[in-house]
Amino acid sequence: MLPKPTLEDNVAQDFVYGITLRNPDPNRYRIAVMPMGVMNMIMMEDTNSVSFAGLAVFALNPTITYGPKAASMLGPQATDEAQRGFLSGAGRGGLRSYGGQIENEEFIHYRGALTYQGVASTSMPQTKAKVYSMAGSDAAFGILMLGPEARIQDYEKLLDRILEIKEFPVKTTERPSAAPAK
Repeated sequence: MLPKPTLEDNVAQDFVYGITLRNPDPNRYRIAVMPMGVMNMIMMEDTNSVSFAGLAVFALNPTITYGPKAASMLGPQATDEAQRGFLSGAGRGGLRSYGGQIENEEFIHYRGALTYQGVASTSMPQTKAKVYSMAGSDAAFGILMLGPEARIQDYEKLLDRILEIKEFPVKTTERPSAAPAK
């Protein structure tokens, strides 16, 4: 089991994966840390929303989770095709767990890293799920946003201010020239 992320003064930190999430408004958001076996998750719930809304950031070591063969899918030794397959598989799996249909998916560069970005409907009324799945040198990272579309757009704007991932210090988003996931 991994060391549990810490939460102090509305700042959650996962020292294992270099993640820091700052609560921008403690009156509106509730932040929590959750170790989940081989994965650590930091959640920020939007308490102003009638239905569940918020975001979560998580990380895992794929070699520990899936075995030694996973190392060939991430990091500098991985082919572009292998990385895209891993990232889209992880992203699609996350989106499908909310009971809806995938509406849009593409590869982008988020914070300088090749990233799968997907949007799906959910089984919850007026709620969408948006996920970013990206590969670090020895870990896979994910960002999940849940809520009405307008809230998700708000969370995306917040991310650059409140989320630090040590391995991804660049705070830009662009679309690569390669074709989207199939």
